[in-house]
Amino acid sequence: MHAKTVIVYGNCQAEFFSRLLESELAADAHRVIYRRSFDHPFEEQPELVREDLESCSLVFEQHDRARFPQRGLLPANCPTIIFPSLDTVLFWPFQAMNPYDKLDPPVFPWGHFPYADRIILGCIDKGMTPDEILRYYLDDWDAYKPDLKRLFEVEKARLFARDGGCQVKIANYFLQNFRDKRLFWTVNHPSKAMTAELYRRLLKAGSVFEPVFGEIDDDAISRSFDAEYMLENISVPIHPKVVEHFQLSWYDADHELHNFSAAPPISYVDYFSELIRWSLAVKQEKQDAVSTGHM
Repeated sequence: MHAKTVIVYGNCQAEFFSRLLESELAADAHRVIYRRSFDHPFEEQPELVREDLESCSLVFEQHDRARFPQRGLLPANCPTIIFPSLDTVLFWPFQAMNPYDKLDPPVFPWGHFPYADRIILGCIDKGMTPDEILRYYLDDWDAYKPDLKRLFEVEKARLFARDGGCQVKIANYFLQNFRDKRLFWTVNHPSKAMTAELYRRLLKAGSVFEPVFGEIDDDAISRSFDAEYMLENISVPIHPKVVEHFQLSWYDADHELHNFSAAPPISYVDYFSELIRWSLAVKQEKQDAVSTGHM
């Protein structure tokens, strides 16, 4: 008897779920295969072979603009469970891609500051000095503050709209608990509590088709996290005014230390000071490369 294939498709959150399944399911009964839904900057993934697709008994597919590309080769009776990605901009209303960053593997494979701040980026583009930028960001909230009430309503609508396209839903859990529990470290790095809740719901949904999934309990999820949970390797500070508005009981900007990939944890002020310093340095480096023709 050949092992059934279970395919998990999605981002790094889905990858951790696939590792949980792989560690808990008997290898002679189930083969778990993870497929990335995104392009990795320096890691390729092997092609799926037809035998794996033909023996597939269940697909966990993370909701994404890019659907699982080989779904047309799956058995006609193979169920697909669609589940949401875990992300939110609620705590980081100024989240932006950082044009002034660069990949630096292996320690910083996604860059030193992949999570930027559009207020700080705007100040950099205006030619402000590092001290001027930091002072403006820390002290002049009224000059750039967003409408946080409006942000909440927009984010709530977005989360429920995405849940509408999924069999497994998570928006309700986030909206009921975000004030009292730390559920995210960055816009797309959930905490263990948030991830564990999604995994519980995925296992329950999967047990309808594969009853053995119902035997995977919280202890197994904890073991999986203890073995490797890299989504806590970076944390982005939350603006004190955002904390105040949303009454986040678990966050203290004055005492919180923030992970900076492999670097030592740093304070709220030091984080933004380093973000400004690094971004300005990379901007200058890119400008020098253009002027000298060394692109």
